[in-house]
Amino acid sequence: MIRSVIVLLSVAGYPFAFLSLHPRVGDTAFAIGFVPPLIAASLLGMRAGLAVTLAVAAIDVADARSLGLVSTHRPEAAVISFGAKAALVVAVGFLRRLWLRLQAANRALDREVQLRQQVADELKRGVDLYHTLVQSLGEGVAMFDGHDRFMFANAAAERVFCAAPGSLVGRCLLELLDSEGATALKQAATRRSTGPVAYELKTREEGPNSRLLLVTETAVDMPANAEQAVLRVIHDMTERQRLQAEQRQLSEHMQRAHAVQSLAVLAGGVAHDFNNLLTGVLGNAELALLQTRRPDLDDVRHCLMEIQEFAQEAADLSRQMLAYAGKSPVATEAVDVGEVASEALRLVQTTAAARAQIVQEHAADLPPVQGDRMQLRRVLVNLIMNAVEALGERKKTIRISTATRFVAADELPGLAGDPESAPGEYVIVSVRDAGCGMSAELKARIFEPFFSTKVAGRGMGLAATLGIVRAHGGRMSVESSPGEGSTFRVFLPASHEPVSRHSRPSQPSVPIRGTGTILVIDDERAVRSTAARMLGEFGYRAIVAESGQDGLRTLTQEASSVRLVMLDLTMPAMDGKDTLEQLRRANIGVPVLLMSGYQQQEVAGLLGRPGVVGFLQKPIQMEELGRALRGAFCAVPSAP
Repeated sequence: MIRSVIVLLSVAGYPFAFLSLHPRVGDTAFAIGFVPPLIAASLLGMRAGLAVTLAVAAIDVADARSLGLVSTHRPEAAVISFGAKAALVVAVGFLRRLWLRLQAANRALDREVQLRQQVADELKRGVDLYHTLVQSLGEGVAMFDGHDRFMFANAAAERVFCAAPGSLVGRCLLELLDSEGATALKQAATRRSTGPVAYELKTREEGPNSRLLLVTETAVDMPANAEQAVLRVIHDMTERQRLQAEQRQLSEHMQRAHAVQSLAVLAGGVAHDFNNLLTGVLGNAELALLQTRRPDLDDVRHCLMEIQEFAQEAADLSRQMLAYAGKSPVATEAVDVGEVASEALRLVQTTAAARAQIVQEHAADLPPVQGDRMQLRRVLVNLIMNAVEALGERKKTIRISTATRFVAADELPGLAGDPESAPGEYVIVSVRDAGCGMSAELKARIFEPFFSTKVAGRGMGLAATLGIVRAHGGRMSVESSPGEGSTFRVFLPASHEPVSRHSRPSQPSVPIRGTGTILVIDDERAVRSTAARMLGEFGYRAIVAESGQDGLRTLTQEASSVRLVMLDLTMPAMDGKDTLEQLRRANIGVPVLLMSGYQQQEVAGLLGRPGVVGFLQKPIQMEELGRALRGAFCAVPSAP
């Protein structure tokens, strides 16, 4: 629109410009008639320029007539002027068209350049994204040529092969694999044409740097060099394999722990019931022995003594089961392990000397340990006799040694025993034999109860040994292989207390005598009847109750006459602890002597309660009962 206005203004202003200029320059003023057509041709194009040329020619004719210049401005002059203007307009029109086309071409070229730049930017972003994705993958990605040489490897692949960044390119994959891996790689090449192939490889490095790899490979065509390449995705299976192995070991350990825990509960329960029955056997045997002092009853007396002896062996087995359950009583005194080893050796010397040469090696200045001297001696006797059995018929050496060493926290999980034991200084007792040794399968079972490789094997064996060690807060280890012998080591926490030196207390040979009423509360008939008869031998009147509720009712009726209550701790419905609590709530101040087939440590918390005057371990024997009664009545003001 603006261009058209400019053209119209140039045409309209031309006559005024000519008329004002002609008086001064003459006919030369007609030259300004080229301006409007040139303006029109340059602004609006060739057609507009020709139209303006016609208009200017008409104006020239009109101006010539008005000025009386017809004689000088003849028609041929007008034609020449028009032709010159038209030629100039045509030339300007062509130039304008060429200029517009050039501008259009420039604009198209700019758009093409911008488009190409956008494509290049997108391509660069795509390449950067691809590079970032491939490099950040947790899986190894690598491209190989036809000779299995690396063409590309991402960072994960470099980590898998423990290579520096960029160092894998050009290297052959076979250099990094073991022999089995090289074979697997060649076999995969024969199956590659059917599609992706998966297989396992192992790197050449030994030890912790060795890696187990899961590889998935695919053939890739490379148009650039007209050859086929191989793309391999590499997953490091090493950590997963390690975790799976640890999980299997943990599962096996948990299974063994559950089995051991179940057996420990079983051992404790059986030992408790067994002790109740043994109370009847031992008690009746002792009572019968008191009645058979006449010479004509020597044979009966002999039989009863054998009953007593066999029952005592059964009680020992019960204590072994409690030891396996880790519930055997442990006397807390400082013990010299070297002396205990020598005592154990003296006990088995007759049996061991004929079949083995025993060598002792004891460390100097060995610290003591806190424990039960008799039970630790039993541990060493058991280990020595096992070593003798392992020697077979040939006489070989058994080496018994003691030492002290600091055991670190990372060593404890590899040792069997008390899970609560802490790192620190331990006294180590080793029993090493040169016998037949054990396989790994056999070694994994030796601490199972009643497991034995002996034809006549019985009892708790090493299970009880481990239970005693566990009750002492210690651990055990075993090293053995077929034909190489075995070494058992007992780890006991070292103590800084001085070794206890005391003589064994004298056994009272004459039972005590007393008077009064004693209430026996126990759910086992054998215990009640035997205890009542024993108390009768001591001069006491015994009344019995078969449960906690029955005992409370009896006490309510005869509270004034009962001097002492013998209370079993393990009973159904209302156990000894609940019964004791009910006694105190009812304000019945009769002293209580606790009884149990478990160890005294299990009821240590009850011994400090008001009115509790002692503890009696089952199976009950007269001598121990007499000692317990003496202690109980000495603890109350009315003691005789």
